[in-house]
Amino acid sequence: MTDFGGQNIAPKKIEITRFHRRVNKRATTQEDLKDEQMRFVAVKIILVATLLAACSGSNADSGALGDKSEESESGHSHSHEHAAGAAHSLNIPFDSELIDVKHSVQIIKGEVAGGVQRVRAELGEVVAFAVASDAAEILHLHGYDLVATIEPGISAVLVFEASIPGLFEIELENAGLLISKVEIR
Repeated sequence: MTDFGGQNIAPKKIEITRFHRRVNKRATTQEDLKDEQMRFVAVKIILVATLLAACSGSNADSGALGDKSEESESGHSHSHEHAAGAAHSLNIPFDSELIDVKHSVQIIKGEVAGGVQRVRAELGEVVAFAVASDAAEILHLHGYDLVATIEPGISAVLVFEASIPGLFEIELENAGLLISKVEIR
C-alpha cells in the first residue's frame, strides 16, 4: 500500500485485454462496391467447390427448378469452337444455399423432357444448371464457354456467376441439341 496525502491506496490488479475489431469499411465508390461483391461471389464459389470435394458424385433431382417460362425453341447456328482450358464443371448437391437460380433438365432418347426452357437470372446471381441423360454427351453453355461431361445416370452440373448480360444457349455438344436458353438481365 502506498500513502498519498494520508490516503491508503492499494494497487489494483489491472487486466489488459486486447480487442480485435474488424472495421466494416463501407464501399464509397461504385468500384469499391463491385470489388466487395466480387469477393463475396468468390467466397460463394470457393464454398461450392468445397461442397464438391465433400459430396462428389451426387446426382441432381430431375425436373426443373428456378424461375423459368416454357418456350418452344428450335434450330440454332453457331460455332462449336472452345477456348483452350475453358472447361469447367462442378457436381453439387441441389440443396445448396449458395445457389441463387437452380434448373435441371432430363434428356431421354435424344429429346428434352418437357421441351426447351428459358431460365432467367439477374446479374451477379450464382446459377446451377444440371442435366441428366441416358447417353454420354458434353454439356455446353455458349457465351460463358463452360462445358461438362454427362455420363449415363450421372448428372452434369454447370455452376457459374451470371456476369455477362444476354441470352445464351445450352446444348448437348455432340448431338447439337438445344436444351435450354439462359437469359441474364
